[in-house]
Amino acid sequence: MSSANEWEETTRAKIENRRELVLSGTEISSRIQHGGLDEHIFDLKKLNFLEISNTCLTSINEKVGQLSHMVHLVCRDNQLDALPSSLVQLKLLKLLDVSNNKISVITSTVNELTNLESLDVSNNQIKELPILLVLNKLAIVNFAGNQLKSIESLFSTCFPNLSDINASRNIIEQFSGNVDQLKALKKLDLHENVISELPSELANCSKLKECLLLNNKFKDRRLDKLVKQCKTKAILDYVRVNGKKGTKDGSTSSSAKESKLTKEESLGKKKKNNDDNDPPSKVEKIMKILPIADLEAKNIVDVIVTKHTNNIRPYIVCCIVRNVDLEGGSNFKQFLSVQTKLHDSLCAKRTKATIATHDLAFIKTPVKFDAIPPAVLKIIPLGKHTEETALSLVSRLNKEADELRKKIKRSSLSGVHKPAPESTLLSEFIFAAKGWSKPMVDESTMILYDSFLPDFPIYLDLLKDKQLYPCLTNADDHVISFPPITNSNVSKISSKTKDVFIEVTSSTNLDICKQVMDALLKAMLDIKLGGQLLPNQGDDLKIGKMKLISECAVGVDQHVGVCMESDACSVIDTTCKAQAISDTDQQHYLTIQQVRVSDTDGNLKVLYPSRIDLRFVEKEIFVVRPLT
Repeated sequence: MSSANEWEETTRAKIENRRELVLSGTEISSRIQHGGLDEHIFDLKKLNFLEISNTCLTSINEKVGQLSHMVHLVCRDNQLDALPSSLVQLKLLKLLDVSNNKISVITSTVNELTNLESLDVSNNQIKELPILLVLNKLAIVNFAGNQLKSIESLFSTCFPNLSDINASRNIIEQFSGNVDQLKALKKLDLHENVISELPSELANCSKLKECLLLNNKFKDRRLDKLVKQCKTKAILDYVRVNGKKGTKDGSTSSSAKESKLTKEESLGKKKKNNDDNDPPSKVEKIMKILPIADLEAKNIVDVIVTKHTNNIRPYIVCCIVRNVDLEGGSNFKQFLSVQTKLHDSLCAKRTKATIATHDLAFIKTPVKFDAIPPAVLKIIPLGKHTEETALSLVSRLNKEADELRKKIKRSSLSGVHKPAPESTLLSEFIFAAKGWSKPMVDESTMILYDSFLPDFPIYLDLLKDKQLYPCLTNADDHVISFPPITNSNVSKISSKTKDVFIEVTSSTNLDICKQVMDALLKAMLDIKLGGQLLPNQGDDLKIGKMKLISECAVGVDQHVGVCMESDACSVIDTTCKAQAISDTDQQHYLTIQQVRVSDTDGNLKVLYPSRIDLRFVEKEIFVVRPLT
């Protein structure tokens, strides 16, 4: 007989003497909101795995310290603002995941968790790391998406097994040469910070195989270009010779360094500093906006939103990127990788927003964003050739995700090789979503595969108990997108795609849609999907009346007034900047066509990109906009 107010899941776990308990989704959240979390959970002394995720939980009861057999504690995607002090009693704890919460402080009590192997506090509000002592078993830390200015406390011999550090999307300005004390470091992810220089000692990390440093503020332009090519070995070789010297213990002896400069070196340094302050005409990357007003009707793609989406997934932003190059080199693979990384980071595992890309050649306008019953919604999922209902698809994905997630939990952090993925609907679906042509079973692929599975049920839960499912349909009523689950195989992009229709949808807010779209377009420009702008390139590429590239590269032509916007968003005289710009060795561009989103009565909801979108602080990026 269950105790008063004891949840069914708790009672069943007690009766069946379970070691694992998973509480996730809207139903659990509703119970917590009305009566709080069932405290009987903390009487299940034999639990070694507890997950409470995707709920409105604001705090963890101090009774959690009673779970002395706890090995894995997962409390991600909640509303937690602090961790309980009783965590120190969980002496067997190996994995602590409190990502996607509102935690602002991690206390030094974490030092008591001497068996801790993996710590994930990503996407919180942490401003400072505590002083960390000897955690001999710590192997993986994830501090991405916080407000950290430094991660120096990690650079110590106290962490002999620390192999994976993710501190991306913070405000880290620099780090010291003490990083070379991490003898086991294999992956260092510091992309999207404000780092200006790298210590030469970084090259002494002999096991470092992956160093992600995109979107920082490097003063050295050559280093910045190497970073954008994502070649870790080349970066380390360059940093070994040209990196910042004397950076042990976070100190820099700039005066001593200056005193050793010869006259010739000083002149060279002065020249370099002048280069860093080049006038705006020395642009390297250009985004040109194609306004709807200057397009022929046949080239305009409109999106109509129905009222049925209001309580399901009300927010959508769309645009078209023209004349992309997905055939060259590894462009197609990089484009898929960019989407995956944005889904994992800014989109918070697709729970905040979802990206979908389509080959424009298969889009029939007007596109409709609607919400319809799951038994009525039919789609040919990515990688498939047979149409099925959303009800059937989601049901099978939920079942397989649950089964496979359980297998991964048992082997998580065990060091045991994962088996090759079985031929299931979910495995085929994931390979298609990743853009993999066939199931590969090498170690790196399996790591990606396994990391994808635990997150899959998170955004499946967004559809739980929904009477209607969101979808985008062509003018012929064929579904081309079913967010946040899958695109249609009919409109999928390929290496042959030339024009890409992009949608970002969200159930959270419109701002996150725009942030994600801005980030995706910037990434497309960074990996040079638009191609290279050559001096004196003509206006041979046109869409209706609109020139894709004006005759003088960046300037005013007969159809478009131009405003080039720098980090200060100042309007620059563009009467004729062609000669100055053509002096740049390489310039890369992206051509973006506006897409209008309206309701069924014709009222404008979103026009993207508008004049308030695509605001970048990078001096090398210029957005060429119509004046009206």
